[in-house]
This record gives sequence, C-alpha cells and structure tokens, in this order.
Amino acid sequence: MAKISVQNIAQAISDFTKGKSGSDLDIACKETLKFLNKKKLLNRSNEILDSVGKIIDKEDGVVRIKVLSAKNLDGHQKKEIEENIKQKYGAKEIVSEYIEEKELLGGMKITIGEEVLDTTYRNKLDQLATHLINN
Repeated sequence: MAKISVQNIAQAISDFTKGKSGSDLDIACKETLKFLNKKKLLNRSNEILDSVGKIIDKEDGVVRIKVLSAKNLDGHQKKEIEENIKQKYGAKEIVSEYIEEKELLGGMKITIGEEVLDTTYRNKLDQLATHLINN
C-alpha cells in the first residue's frame, strides 16, 4: 500500500475546504478528522495543518517572515524590510514577526519559509573563526 505524503493530504484538505463556510465548512472539517483518524494520521495533525497554512498563504500571496535583530527595529526599518520582501517574492501581504536578540551582537537574521538570510555579526565571526581554523 502506498503512503500518502503530508503535502498531498494538506493539498487535498485545502481543495476540499476551499470556498466553504458555515455548516458546510464544519461538515468538511469533521469529514477530514474522520479521514485522518481512519488513516491513523491524527498524530501528524500539526504538521498537516502547517502544510495547509503554507498552501493557503501561497494561494493568497502571503509571505511570512521572522526577523531576529540585535536591537529593536524602528517602524521605518521594518517597513523597508517588508517592502523589499514584497518586491523580491511578489507578495501581496507580509506577515512579520520581529524578535530582539542581543546575543547576535549586530545585524539581522531573516527567515522566509526555508530560506535564511543571516547578516548577523555572530554569524560573520563564526565564519571567520572557521576560516582561520581551516587555513
């Protein structure tokens, strides 16, 4: 018997619930839960829901970013980051999370899906140390 991938399940759930609301959506969700229970996939529900969320975000043009910085960013800096991400990824909307992490020393680490842009001083120091040790 072939295994069903989380991505395939997520796409099926997205397709099955698309355009539904109210009692129709309630019924669709109950049927989805019955299916996941029957296939013994309830233990992977967080992973499946995460994948459904990514599919919906992609369809809606939403890009989620997480920005770690050594100091708190002001509104202008946040807006500039979000506008650059919008242009680069063709996003309609940016959902952002900003976290201050003093351990980074300086710079920023921006996570966009699976992609990471790390311009932190901590990362540059680590790269320099690795280079000096290996040469």
